Amino acid sequence: MQKKCATPIVIALLAMPVSALAQSAPSVTFMPAVAGAPAVTAVQDPAPQAGDSYWELIGGLEFDTDGMMYGFAGPQWNYRLNEDVGVFARAYGNWLQYEFEEAGGTTKVSGPGISTQVGLKFGERHTVKVGAGPSFKWRGETFTDASGNEIERDDDMDIGLSVGGDAYLNPTDHDNVHAIVNYDTADDYLWSRLGYKHQITNHDWQNTWAHFAGAEGIWQGNDDIRTMMLGALVEFVHAPSRTAIMLRGGFKKSTFEVGDDRTGPYFGINFYRRLN
Repeated sequence: MQKKCATPIVIALLAMPVSALAQSAPSVTFMPAVAGAPAVTAVQDPAPQAGDSYWELIGGLEFDTDGMMYGFAGPQWNYRLNEDVGVFARAYGNWLQYEFEEAGGTTKVSGPGISTQVGLKFGERHTVKVGAGPSFKWRGETFTDASGNEIERDDDMDIGLSVGGDAYLNPTDHDNVHAIVNYDTADDYLWSRLGYKHQITNHDWQNTWAHFAGAEGIWQGNDDIRTMMLGALVEFVHAPSRTAIMLRGGFKKSTFEVGDDRTGPYFGINFYRRLN
């Protein structure tokens, strides 16, 4: 296994946000599951016009039973250039921690990070976004042997470039398909997700709340670690405030270059609010 100079970089964005063994920590990246507005907005919202701009707040938390936890939060600014093209800029603060067993002991990795991205958005009912930007991470890595002795392996900052894209497709007024992919040069890490959700209540948007249900599949990894996640989701949209909360959960399997496979449940929660 080739040792990475950096511990895992976190890209949120698109969320997140949602997002190796032996002598180096595995390069794990986690993305937010929701990277934009709810798929369907209240019918009373005015049609967007060229020159319109607005802010969004996006956040999320994901964890599993193997000691992994990733959280992120941050704003996104959107500006419409014309009927079919817009620009966006976003920045997220994040926190990552996880642990794994190796060489008779336990390696733990944790620390904060910042992810930024600027890009273009195409379309209105069906949208495609592409963007890129620098990402920064501060990760601490320690190894504790069987006797309880703790050794600090790494504690520094690394800078990388993240590039990615995502697409929102709305085949009907009550169905949404979301696909997203992101790659980061800091750890050669690829993250991808395909999700589907269906609106099950408040179809005419005359009530306060609307509810969605769906499913998701996530694949992420590099030469050191590969993880497949399959799960279900439910989303609660508060129409008057244009706020959405998504709960996610399912089964994941991780395979490593060195070490045993790991399987078990994962859980997540994502938050979205349009601010103006």
